[in-house]
Amino acid sequence: MDATARAAIVTDVAGAVEVREHALPEPGPGQFVLEVELCGMCGTDAHIYRGRLASVRFPALLGHEIVGRLAALGDGVGADHAGRPVAVGDRVGVFPSLSCGRCFECQVRRRPGNCPDRRPSYGFASPADRPPYLTGGFATHLYASNAGTVFYRTDLPAEVAVLQEPLSVALHGVERSAIRIGSTVVVQGVGAIGLMAVVAARAAGAARVVAVGAPGARHAVPARLAADRYLGL
Repeated sequence: MDATARAAIVTDVAGAVEVREHALPEPGPGQFVLEVELCGMCGTDAHIYRGRLASVRFPALLGHEIVGRLAALGDGVGADHAGRPVAVGDRVGVFPSLSCGRCFECQVRRRPGNCPDRRPSYGFASPADRPPYLTGGFATHLYASNAGTVFYRTDLPAEVAVLQEPLSVALHGVERSAIRIGSTVVVQGVGAIGLMAVVAARAAGAARVVAVGAPGARHAVPARLAADRYLGL
């Protein structure tokens, strides 16, 4: 592809940001290039920006809650992780964890997040470690350089589809908690993932959901999302 991409690079721990241009690569086998439509800002991004996550070194290209349209496909990329056919122009949500795609967790359990050979995810690696640098979602394009990157085609609007990655965290928490029909559930924290956990707990059969968090001004939001009570701290 004869084009360039722009990326917002956090250059140092002081939080300085530079917009840099990079040539778009041609994807190799198993790789693809995504034109980013939206990327959510996770609380982890804020911690990295402030230098509070030592495992991420600067310069850094953040952003791991990514949705966009497929711009170029490498050989062998013809379907998403669920086996549905994909083509250039399709909207997809990207699972940021970089897994091997070959082990028991990846192939049998279909849980790439549990892969024992995981590497730093999209949005967590320094571009200096991974040329050609388009390693995170705070850019016009993402270069999915990991052959076997997990992604899912979606017909949802971009502003809804961008919630797929944080929603998966809430669903995973509800699954691990073994909520049953009639359970009473307490959700501590009413940020984005906490609010999604409120909805997920109710959908899993909880009879009573109590949300706990701060600030108190958020009390109306959990109620609109099916919480029976909100305790503001």
